[in-house]
Amino acid sequence: MNDGQILSPIVEAANRTIKVAGGGVALAKACGVRKEAVQQWKSAGIPPLRVLQVAAITKMQPHEIRPDIYPAAQTAAA
Repeated sequence: MNDGQILSPIVEAANRTIKVAGGGVALAKACGVRKEAVQQWKSAGIPPLRVLQVAAITKMQPHEIRPDIYPAAQTAAA
């Protein structure tokens, strides 16, 4: 494997979300999980059962956290 490989959208979203939350330790504390759990999220994505909780903590939209299971709402053409 190449260390410079492109991250999946799910992993990119997880890393962005963790950064918005103030880091892995801060998000772990807010979610009531161990920091090791959040560390796993950096490579596997935010678990589906945690998306709404994380959205409430970070004030992000669910589709920003897991775009694969929460598609962005389509805006109507004006």
